[in-house]
Order: sequence, then C-alpha cells, then structure tokens
Amino acid sequence: MCGPEFSDLEGAIWQRYQDEDVVVLGINAGQDPVDDIEHFVEIFQISFPVLIDDAGVGFQYQQSGAVSPFPLDYVIDQDGDVAYWATEYDPDAMTAVIDALLASETATPDTPPAPRPCLAVHPNPFNPRTTIHLDLPRAGPVTLDLHDLRGRRLRRLLADAPHAAGAHAVGLDAHDGQGRPLPSGVYMLVLRTEDHRVTRKVTLLR
Repeated sequence: MCGPEFSDLEGAIWQRYQDEDVVVLGINAGQDPVDDIEHFVEIFQISFPVLIDDAGVGFQYQQSGAVSPFPLDYVIDQDGDVAYWATEYDPDAMTAVIDALLASETATPDTPPAPRPCLAVHPNPFNPRTTIHLDLPRAGPVTLDLHDLRGRRLRRLLADAPHAAGAHAVGLDAHDGQGRPLPSGVYMLVLRTEDHRVTRKVTLLR
C-alpha cells in the first residue's frame, strides 16, 4: 500500500491486521530520493508502477486509465493485482477491501496453496536483543533479512541456508551487518523460502 504518511497507515491499518500477514508500507510522494523509492519497490515487490518524473522525484502514481499527481492509497491482492486505489485517504474502505481479500483466500481441492512459514518476534519491541522464531512447514533454503522502512537491507541474518521443517530460532541484536548500532525505530524482517515471502515488523526502543 502506498499512502500519504506512514504514520496514518500505521495507526489505521497496521494495528488491525498485525497478526494477518498484511504488509503496510508507505512512500511519501515527492519527498523520498528516487534511488530509495526504486529500491523500496524492488525489495517489497510492489507490483503497481511507481512513476519518476524528469526532475527525479517520485510523485506520480499510475492508476487505471490515467496518471495522478496526487498520492494514492493502494491495496494489492494476493496475486499482486490492484484491488483498490483512491486519492482520498479512506482507511474504512481500505480495511473493508482487505477483509474481503482475506476471507477469499481459501484453498481449492485442485490447487491447494503451499503451506506458509510462520515468522514471529519476541520480545517486540526489543532492547538490546530479541529472538526471531521461524516455523517452517517444509525443509528448504531460507533467507532472512532486516530492512529499514525504505527497503534498504541493513543485515542478512540467514543467507539461503538449508533448514529442516519445524521450529527454529535466530537471535537479533541492535546492530547492522557492519556491527554499527541501529537507532530506535521500526524495521522489517523479510523471510524468503522457496514458496513464500513473509514480512514482520520489529521495533527497537533504546
């Protein structure tokens, strides 16, 4: 989802769906550097076009049949398609669409979905360290990264490492991959397996 301010989305959307694997992210139109926006889109696999103008500012967003110079809110469905967009911030409408999408995400006898891994963090918020708990439904390679909210990778915790099915624990302290202390703030853990990408928010409070 792309919205006017992350704080708005945080309060109205995230708290309602924090246990439902709904990812809530924001780009501030016209304020973020182009490289940050492009990296953000790549890391989080945003599937709708984020347009960059000639001045190098990402402030236009593609919508059906037109281009808008205004920030848009999007809901992206399980297939990566745009299920909702609007220039007016309407969290009630957005949550109604998300509720409908979550209710429709059911398996069929012919095409059962691959079981999803579970990613949890405790304690969260944390200081100075926490434990990341993984529950893998099947064996296979696992990659686990820590990103900031712009999508920049700060630390690789697991690098395509083979793991057996079942429960695993990974420690996380308040440092990046170079050993530098991280400031207080919100970060995103991104878990990748052969079948899924799962994200979880983690908060560092110093």
